[in-house]
Amino acid sequence: MEELAKHDESHARVARLRGKAILQDAVKQLAGHEVKTTQRHGSVVETLDEFEKGAELVVIGKRGEHADFAKGHLGSNLERVIRSARIPVLVAARECKPIRSFLLAFDGGRELSLGHAATGLRGAGFTVKADLSPGDPDEVITAEVGKRDIGLLVMGAYGHSRVRQLILGSTTTHLIRTCHVPVMLFR
Repeated sequence: MEELAKHDESHARVARLRGKAILQDAVKQLAGHEVKTTQRHGSVVETLDEFEKGAELVVIGKRGEHADFAKGHLGSNLERVIRSARIPVLVAARECKPIRSFLLAFDGGRELSLGHAATGLRGAGFTVKADLSPGDPDEVITAEVGKRDIGLLVMGAYGHSRVRQLILGSTTTHLIRTCHVPVMLFR
């Protein structure tokens, strides 16, 4: 037991040092911007609940500490964070590139019309080109992201129940997995 306790302590120390290095790198990447960092050990969802009140955006990676070993899999906390967040979630891509264009993926639901979305985007200074592309959303959106050299995919997250997701799969999960660009998700 004593040896296991030492192993756990060592693993936790390495995790804290790794977290500190990641935060220091993030501060360097965001030079010139006001950045506040806090390192916390514990549940990601509990931490999110505590810190999102003063935040406008949650940024999370697609995969956790075993990213190099499980390329087709998403991190164990990703879906829980997206489902519990009350603010937008940016799922970061592995490679950081400037975003020059984005694709707004829209399923035609009642909550938001394409016209409202386009009006809001134009009001924010964006040029809007609307295309309606019929077909399987997983295939159509992935193809459009690649074909148009899109830098950011913007979409709603997990619009259906977990039962439907279990049977049919999730468009959100599929697109996060297959699109190699950051994905901005709204609930």
